[in-house]
Amino acid sequence: MGKFKFPSAYTILFFLIAIVAVLTWIIPAGQYHMAMNEALGKEVPVAGTYAHVEANPQGLISVLMAPIAGLYDPDSGQARAIDVALFILIIGGFLGIVTKTGAIDAGIERVTTRLRGREEWMIPILMALFAAGGTIYGMAEESLPFYTLLVPVMLAARFDPVVAASTVLLGAGIGTLGSTINPFATVIAANAAGIPFTNGITLRVVVLVIGWIICVTWVMRYARKVRKEPSLSIIADKQEENLAHFLGNKSEQALEFTPVRKIILVIFALTFAVMIYGVAVLGWWMAEISTVFLASAIIIGLIARMSEEELTSTFINGARDLLGVALIIGIARGIVVIMDKGMITHTILHYAEGMVTGLSTVAFINVMYWLEVVLSFLVPSSSGLAVLTMPIMAPLADFANVNRDLVVTAYQSASGIVNLITPTSAVVMGGLAIAHVPYVRYLKWVCAAAWDINSGNYGGIKSGGIVVICRMALPLSGLRNGVVSPVISRTEYRIMMDYEDFSPKEQLQLTVCQRLIAEKSYFSQEELRRDLQERGFETISQSTVSRLLNLLGVIKIRNAKGLKVYSLNPQLRPAPDAARTVSEMVVSVEHNREFILIHTVAGYGRAVARVLDYHQLPGNFRRGGRKQYRLGRSSDGEACRSGA
Repeated sequence: MGKFKFPSAYTILFFLIAIVAVLTWIIPAGQYHMAMNEALGKEVPVAGTYAHVEANPQGLISVLMAPIAGLYDPDSGQARAIDVALFILIIGGFLGIVTKTGAIDAGIERVTTRLRGREEWMIPILMALFAAGGTIYGMAEESLPFYTLLVPVMLAARFDPVVAASTVLLGAGIGTLGSTINPFATVIAANAAGIPFTNGITLRVVVLVIGWIICVTWVMRYARKVRKEPSLSIIADKQEENLAHFLGNKSEQALEFTPVRKIILVIFALTFAVMIYGVAVLGWWMAEISTVFLASAIIIGLIARMSEEELTSTFINGARDLLGVALIIGIARGIVVIMDKGMITHTILHYAEGMVTGLSTVAFINVMYWLEVVLSFLVPSSSGLAVLTMPIMAPLADFANVNRDLVVTAYQSASGIVNLITPTSAVVMGGLAIAHVPYVRYLKWVCAAAWDINSGNYGGIKSGGIVVICRMALPLSGLRNGVVSPVISRTEYRIMMDYEDFSPKEQLQLTVCQRLIAEKSYFSQEELRRDLQERGFETISQSTVSRLLNLLGVIKIRNAKGLKVYSLNPQLRPAPDAARTVSEMVVSVEHNREFILIHTVAGYGRAVARVLDYHQLPGNFRRGGRKQYRLGRSSDGEACRSGA
């Protein structure tokens, strides 16, 4: 039996399409109600509106048509990934013409000569530039031309194509992971979450810097190893093939760096500069930047004095070299097409919504992060994932006392880490195809780096990754100094007021109102007012009821029947202020069989006692050095407090 050989990228993607098609027969079809978000200019799902719809399972014909449907919608004729595929072909023709002039080879020789002995320092510089592109405007498909440019440079510097591919892919990818002002990730997600995109920017900068350091260290270490011993390359068996393909047209003699070649390289550089400016500032996309590269190809051909026949044949040959990349992009997009046609995308999102609903604060952010990781495999577009998930996840974060900016950061970190490895990404599969790096080998190599980024543990750095970084703002699970209180860590309701600021009558109104809402579903304030009247508050007005609801932080949620009711549900609305009060104000805890003695920061004993009283904890608690609060039970079982 022959040695097992991993399938090609095309086979892997077709296999994934088939798996997703099978899932459309298993996962129930469903759909959220979609509403137009004026700020985004797109329709977004409305939380709590998911409903089952008629199933539309995908069969063999759909699987075979998926790559075509990935390029454009056969029903409406609307473009999907065909603009990216055409861009790739035009890039191939453009680079074919530039390469034919010898300008790139002459420039590479000049660069490698001047950097002799310092070639590895190209890696952090270039990765910083690509990371800047990622964090500022989400550099993705527009990074593909740089693969063809960098592979010959890295080979000439005695590295391998993996170094070139990872410099671009990890550089731009880590920038997108740590997006700060990226309009296609951070801004869209923040708008969908209903917060300013500047919220949480400090944390995202920390993620960006740590991720960049890890990636640069990883790539430079590999580059040094390969340069010292080429046989250690993960594609060592393809070394001769790659040298022949990327550097095969180089002559033994050094190419002359003529004025014409200098002009061509200037135009070459300006083309990329115009592309970046157009995308980042002018809002260009594939049609506009494809036009720029097509125009530059013609101009460079004319400057090089190519004949009409030579120019067109060179352009076509260059496009032919990247035809496989263009096909991969269509196949990768076909996976998403099958999911959408099978109506299971929203069902998966609904399952995710159910998994995070009612979780504690720490559990919510961790589970949500890993859910976003899974969803990122299915929806590799960062903007598409933001529009799909943020309208659902952001409101749920409020119930778990997670700041919405942490939800945005967790989303873009999950999307960023997955888009370094996922085969459903046109950038990953296209870039690797250009660099002639097999996907499976790259996956093995980069997963170690991805693990380091995710865990934040490399070269003495231990940040805990995005999941642990996000925990900086989360409440603790008990008291300090190792004394854990399971009651305090599972607080039931949000504390919105200082009870001592209210009269005894108001305190009683608040308590009774809170208990009524916890025990019964109320659809209107009038229903609640009638029940309060039956409890003895005969003269209570609707304006007073409205004030009580506001003070208690009551919200409206949809019940199991889809109807909106008032809620102080402990599973949906934990009490972060209580946990935060205990964690920040308690200095130490002592206890024996009879007493628990809690030492607080000077002046904060009353606040801690109020939290404990609020949760009706029986026991003895000392405030500061003067007062002791005794909590016990009255004859009717109610908690009561006395101060001494």
